Formats: sequence, structure tokens, C-alpha cells
Amino acid sequence: MAISKETADKLLSQAYEQYYDVVLAVCRQQLRECKDYAEDCVQKTFIFYYNKLLEGEEVEYPKTYLYSIARMTCKKEYLYFKRRQAKTADIDDAAELVDPVQDFDLINAADLDYDEIAKVLLSKLTDDERTLFTLKYIEKKSLKEIGELLDLKPNTVAKRLSRTGEKIKQLVTPVLENYRKGG
Repeated sequence: MAISKETADKLLSQAYEQYYDVVLAVCRQQLRECKDYAEDCVQKTFIFYYNKLLEGEEVEYPKTYLYSIARMTCKKEYLYFKRRQAKTADIDDAAELVDPVQDFDLINAADLDYDEIAKVLLSKLTDDERTLFTLKYIEKKSLKEIGELLDLKPNTVAKRLSRTGEKIKQLVTPVLENYRKGG
């Protein structure tokens, strides 16, 4: 059953106001080195949502729906970015297009700069952990703000951030030990 354009406009407006920030954070975290595409992905996500509303699709959980659409859109955009980059890259740059880090424990920390280490660490986190990390440490949101964006209690956010911190610590410890040994 199709809904009226006015109803679709109202639902889109509500979703945009309520979920824009968190969808943008998800897109930025998903796109990593091509963050310039994040705004485009957010817009494409909301356009897709709006079209589905106009087609009459009922969206019971708009936040979850928007997350999944944003992730799908980001993956498509990322692949497009990589293909375009590969076509224009010199042969000397081709090695950089492939992620050289398969096993984080084998990294020689002295060979990487801060941004590269952060990128590798974030790649080892789940989508939810990356979203929390991005909102807290990159977007500088408070626990209360993150809780409101993700429909979580601030205590739950704190607990999940603590677990994420422990996971990062476990990932970093072998690398730091290797670095201290001169490896």
C-alpha cells in the first residue's frame, strides 16, 4: 500500500533529523581513506529510504534500515573509488592499493606512521565497535550523545567502549613489544 507523498516527506524529515549524525559517522568509518565520499553516501542512503517509502515499503525500524543501506552504499562507493584509483595509479603506486597488512601481529611498527596504525586497528574492529570508536574519539561525542544516537544507555556505551579499548590493547601489545625489541 503506497503512502502519500506528504507522509513520506514527513517520515524522511524525521529520520533525517534523528539519524543524520550517526549515519554520517557510519559512512565516515566505513569509507576510511576516502572520507570525501561520506556525505554523498549519506545523501544516497536517505534518497534510497525516501524512494522505498514512496513505493509503500513499511520500515518498522528506520535506524536499523538506514544503517544497512548506509553500509551497502559505502561498500559500493568504496569499490568505485578503488576501481577509479586503480585505473589512474602509476605502476609504482599499485602496491599501495592492496592492503599489505594481513596479520596485525607481524607489523613492524617502526615502518608505519600513526594514521596507518590507526587504520589497521580500526579494520580489526567490528562495525559496531568502529562506530562507537568513531563517535567517541573522532567525532568527540559524549557518552550521553552517543547513547541518544544509538538508542543506548550511557552506561551501556561506556561498557562497550571499555571492551573495545581492551580489544585494542590486546591488538597493540604484541606490536609495541616487537617495537621495543627493535623489530
